[in-house]
Amino acid sequence: MFDLSIQEATLIQRKTEEIKKKLDEEFIKYSPSDNTIHITVSVSRNIKEVEVSENVKINSIISILNEVLSKVRYIFEIKRAEMLQEELKK
Repeated sequence: MFDLSIQEATLIQRKTEEIKKKLDEEFIKYSPSDNTIHITVSVSRNIKEVEVSENVKINSIISILNEVLSKVRYIFEIKRAEMLQEELKK
């Protein structure tokens, strides 16, 4: 297992929070091919904006949101790991 001091664990926690804030400012925009729905999600998985055409039923958005959030979750985990690794090298 890891043998971390309290200071090292605190540093990792603080760096992780800083990284999450940075990734919350990075956005991914998604629209299906019919352009009836436009979704903006931060890389930290916060939905920022959803625009829907008048003829779209609200329930049809759920599956698209799940798909987008799944993709963003993957991107978030990779970017967070890369950024944390870079921070810990310093």
